[in-house]
Amino acid sequence: MAIRDEVFEYIADILGGGDVRVEDVTLDTSFADDLGLDDRAMVLPVNMVHERFGVKMDDDIVDGFKTVGDMVDYVVTHYE
Repeated sequence: MAIRDEVFEYIADILGGGDVRVEDVTLDTSFADDLGLDDRAMVLPVNMVHERFGVKMDDDIVDGFKTVGDMVDYVVTHYE
């Protein structure tokens, strides 16, 4: 599996649950508009992605993530 697909599937699994179905999460899914996540709610997915892929994301970076695709792109670019 390509790293981009792996990162996306991992993030989708984190975000899925409750009112959000994993299969409804796409690269274009908006954290705020579609998922209702604010800055505080982003802490868990950011920490889980950091633990899994070793990519640190400072607050100023996370603030720039509007969609799931933004986070995926950042992680893939900074993954070693």
